[in-house]
Amino acid sequence: MKNKGLKSIIAALAISLIASVAQAGVITYTDEFPSEDSTVIGSNGYINAERGYGYFWSQSRGDMVAETFADTGVAALNQLDIDLNIAFSSLRTDIYWDVFVNDVLVGNWSWAAYAGAGVIDLSFTFDDIIGNGVYEVAMYVTNNVYGGGGSMTLGLGTEIALTGTDVIGGEVPEPAALALLGFGLIGLGGFTRRRK
Repeated sequence: MKNKGLKSIIAALAISLIASVAQAGVITYTDEFPSEDSTVIGSNGYINAERGYGYFWSQSRGDMVAETFADTGVAALNQLDIDLNIAFSSLRTDIYWDVFVNDVLVGNWSWAAYAGAGVIDLSFTFDDIIGNGVYEVAMYVTNNVYGGGGSMTLGLGTEIALTGTDVIGGEVPEPAALALLGFGLIGLGGFTRRRK
């Protein structure tokens, strides 16, 4: 009878230890980007319903698009996906963009000369950025297109997805920690068998 009680205690201890290890829940927040709420610096710097946002070509002017997303539920962000609609492009030279999340550079992209309009799907994976649910996504032009070299605009209604965990520090347990837990349970199990 004592042996059965000890086994129950060991089983309950094992279950409570495993349950107490914080497990991160993966969460994805989606929204529209760029949207009417975006901050825009470009030659017109406002929404053009026919052609979207634009016109972009100047690093020295600080051409950019940015938006803050609040109440995302993402405590630690580690992946960003953006589907962009290049609504118009008359570029005769390539244009390059850097992408930042909360002032951290997470990646870059470019649109080629003579590529015309089209869609680009961007995906960036990076170390956790702790934003506690609030993230500013900003894209900056990083070169200057020479005079007469054309420009581009970004269309509205495309999707952005912010993916991360819903808890900070809620990583999956390290193998060493699980191994230590396992060896401890094996030791307790061996101890109970010897007592028989």
